[in-house]
Amino acid sequence: MHFHLKFYRKTPLILIAVVLCTGFGTRNISRETGADPLADTIRQQGITLIFSDRSEGMDSRQKQDLIRTFFTIYPRFIKTFNPKAIRTIHFKIDSGYTGVAYADAKTGMVCYGADYMKKHPKDVDVVTHEVMHIIQNYPSGPGWVTEGIADYVRHVYGLNNAATGWALRSPRPGESYTNGYGTAARLFAWMELRVKKGIVKKLDAAMRSGTYTDGFWVKETGKDMDRLWTDYTNRPEL
Repeated sequence: MHFHLKFYRKTPLILIAVVLCTGFGTRNISRETGADPLADTIRQQGITLIFSDRSEGMDSRQKQDLIRTFFTIYPRFIKTFNPKAIRTIHFKIDSGYTGVAYADAKTGMVCYGADYMKKHPKDVDVVTHEVMHIIQNYPSGPGWVTEGIADYVRHVYGLNNAATGWALRSPRPGESYTNGYGTAARLFAWMELRVKKGIVKKLDAAMRSGTYTDGFWVKETGKDMDRLWTDYTNRPEL
């Protein structure tokens, strides 16, 4: 869907100015003439981020925060969950997209809604949730597990959750783990503490390998998910 950028600047002083203004020291930030004129390429730790702002203009500090979050979180996710994850990721800030964000694991593209990002400049951990989807790259499996894991890692690894008021909440009457997202994420956090440490990593691996079934829970905990959910809702304290 996207492209790989290479760039050679003729004037060293211009390159120095770009590096200083973006606050990334000696990291490689470049832009290719003839490609997307709004795309910057940042390379660090063997990982490439292609950042394209298709909005009316994102605040430069917010852009730096998103980039910094990516290079803090993504290498950690590769090491912890999926060493085979792709190394070139595309970020697009899109004024035509009215949602929050979405990710395409096959192409490594994450699209962020420009309006949401403008209204929530401190929510850098939308990056944490979305790049986990790139790491996941599941061939199949229930969506509630996929989104639950993504919110779980935001809970565990997020850099700025408190400042944005984002937090997992206790279950409410009538809810189900199949709601996914924060509902499932808090269940997973509870299971890590009360049932079996390391179960989320095993769950992630089973989903990626395509071997996940409902029997996963019985095998790992001795109980099916409905029973685990009942135990959790009876004593949901973390």
